Amino acid sequence: MQDSKLSSGYLPQLDGLRTFAVLAVAYAHWIPADYHFNLPLGLSAVEMFFVLSGFLITGILLRCRKSLPQSQETQWSIIVSFYIRRFLRIFPLYYLILIIIILFNVPSARETIFWTATYLSNFYFYTQGSFSPFIGHLWSLSVEEQFYLVWPWLIIFLPNRLLKPLLISTIIIAPVFRCILSLVTIDSMQKFIPTLPVGCLDALGAGSLLAYLGIDSNNGQKLRKLGLYIALPIWIILMILDTITNYPIIKQIEILPMSLTFTWLIGSAAQGFTGWFGKILQNNFIIYLGKISYGLYVIHNIAPFFYNGLVKRLNIPHDLAYNLIIRFVVLTTITVVIASISWWLYEKPINDFKKYFPYFKKTAS
Repeated sequence: MQDSKLSSGYLPQLDGLRTFAVLAVAYAHWIPADYHFNLPLGLSAVEMFFVLSGFLITGILLRCRKSLPQSQETQWSIIVSFYIRRFLRIFPLYYLILIIIILFNVPSARETIFWTATYLSNFYFYTQGSFSPFIGHLWSLSVEEQFYLVWPWLIIFLPNRLLKPLLISTIIIAPVFRCILSLVTIDSMQKFIPTLPVGCLDALGAGSLLAYLGIDSNNGQKLRKLGLYIALPIWIILMILDTITNYPIIKQIEILPMSLTFTWLIGSAAQGFTGWFGKILQNNFIIYLGKISYGLYVIHNIAPFFYNGLVKRLNIPHDLAYNLIIRFVVLTTITVVIASISWWLYEKPINDFKKYFPYFKKTAS
């Protein structure tokens, strides 16, 4: 369960992956579907975030679990520290954004406030069979919070012999759940099945299993090879079949090999890519964008609302304002600037309070 790379601290290439994932999501939301080249850009980027979240969160919890016998902390104190630290990182920006979109009367913000404020927007969008404009991306944050409600208790309190079966079962349960539900769900709701918490478990579980096995271990390397040499080709084949047949159940199956592919990508980045790709992932600006990626993600889909209002107020010609390249560049600039201001003046100062809630308190020598 312990891994030298994972326990060594900051892994910069993972921030690089975050940057490309949030860019893919932004592209999917800002650019018309005709220019997506039949690629599931938004979904695959979000699933990569889920795999990464499972990998990092489970890695933290497993290291805490292993260190408990040598510390004065308890299982309960670990749980408390986990939730306080998550609260400090996630809640301040999220609820600030909710307040802003309500004040500016962003479409659907007021009607859905119960669902967004309680982190249940994924259930709302599933039942509606559509994403609300400008706030639809918040479903993935709901899934993350629902995952946090359950996962720490299982990882910290379950007996050792049940951990690996738990992780494997989550990976198996998710595609079975999606396929069965797709057979009994009306057409308009089928593509929203992956927004349900059980429907995301193969991504979260795949990352968690990678953390459990360890990126440097033989089994960890086997999982990564499975992702590269078996899951990736299957994912490509399923994407082609989906384009040709458009059979709904293919989309439900596709997420499993997609998630396993990302175990290779994330495990390799945690270990450290070499060559040109490694240099890109470790570029200082790319790493910086990854560091503020939470802000970028939360803000990016709301930015077009303010962009549209600015275009209207300034009477900018439609052909100029909505040229795909110009619009993408301006939206990117707006999002990066706002996310940067948010990080340095709001998120980071709050995030720094984590130092008062360590998982293990230092004792005097």
